[in-house]
Amino acid sequence: MKKSVIKSVSVGLLAALFTVSVAFAWTSNNANTAEAEMLSCPTGTVTIQGCVIDIDGCDYVNTTNGRTININLFNFPNVSVGDEISATGRFQTDGDCTNCRLSPTSLTVLGTCP
Repeated sequence: MKKSVIKSVSVGLLAALFTVSVAFAWTSNNANTAEAEMLSCPTGTVTIQGCVIDIDGCDYVNTTNGRTININLFNFPNVSVGDEISATGRFQTDGDCTNCRLSPTSLTVLGTCP
């Protein structure tokens, strides 16, 4: 009888772990989507740091604080997907990839993303 109780607890814990991990992935994905689809652009100069990624042909930065920001890399041909960067600039309205895109005035390649 003790064995069946242990099996029941193990299955219950496994189910709970699976449920939590799925919920976390769903929440994380929604947070990234919401960040990428800002309705109005923030004002002022900002600095971001993170890894350059490509989503459907558009450049984004997965920032070190967990945000996904669309970035305009047109004037920075030395930057490619997989680079870790630090960029300073302003957000501008954009109709191609998202509503807002960071247009850097300065950008430094820090290395390759882990």
